[in-house]
Amino acid sequence: MTSILTKAALISLLTLTQLEVVLGIENIIFVTIVAGKFPIFQRKRAQNYILRIALFPESHYFLQFPGLLD
Repeated sequence: MTSILTKAALISLLTLTQLEVVLGIENIIFVTIVAGKFPIFQRKRAQNYILRIALFPESHYFLQFPGLLD
């Protein structure tokens, strides 16, 4: 357990967390721009559909490692 708490590991975790936040915000902006091109009555449905497509690879990644969900 002590090897996880090294200075290099904590810096790497902080860097990864910051990248995830930035990329998450970028994805929301992208979805908003793409959904904005749909007619008004279809925008909400398009946003939900695009977000489901975007989240599928990430959820699939975590399901490959059953030990992470315990």
